[in-house]
Amino acid sequence: MRCKTVIMPTMSPVTRHRDKQSLLENCHSRSIELLKRNLTPAGILAASPSSRAGKRGYNAIFGRDAAVCAIGMAVSGDKSLQRAAAAGLHTLAEHQASNGQIAKFVDLQRQEADFWYLGCIDSTLWWLIALAFLDRRRSPGGLRRQYARRIRLAISGFSCCSKTKPATGPTSCRARGSFFIRTRCGIS
Repeated sequence: MRCKTVIMPTMSPVTRHRDKQSLLENCHSRSIELLKRNLTPAGILAASPSSRAGKRGYNAIFGRDAAVCAIGMAVSGDKSLQRAAAAGLHTLAEHQASNGQIAKFVDLQRQEADFWYLGCIDSTLWWLIALAFLDRRRSPGGLRRQYARRIRLAISGFSCCSKTKPATGPTSCRARGSFFIRTRCGIS
């Protein structure tokens, strides 16, 4: 059996840094640029807008990514990103399923949410974490109050994620998710 030769695209040269601080500053500024480039009124896109990204379905708001980016935007030091940090969380809330689950992604052009499979909870957990984080920083404040009903629905929705048996006992997805959210995020 012969291996085929694969030619990798040329990558931009790595900039050498004299010290860790200059490396961190470079990474920070590039991260800010990328976040701004991917920012839309509905939140952060999964990839920079391009025809290739569109063909692959990445011109969408991905639940977990939007939540993690919201946290990063809130602490970025960039005023425009701080103001827009909650945009993706709002989009995800608008597309929350009736069982409380937050979508894996929201296709902005079709205005459709995809939940991948019933009980996939990572987007829901990260959405709850990001809401609590932004609310505590008042960036913007009032998110937990604004989404109180949706938060309760999301937490109660953890009961749907047990694959093999009803969600009971300390090792169930519901128990782990609910315990984490109540103790670490102060959401109940």
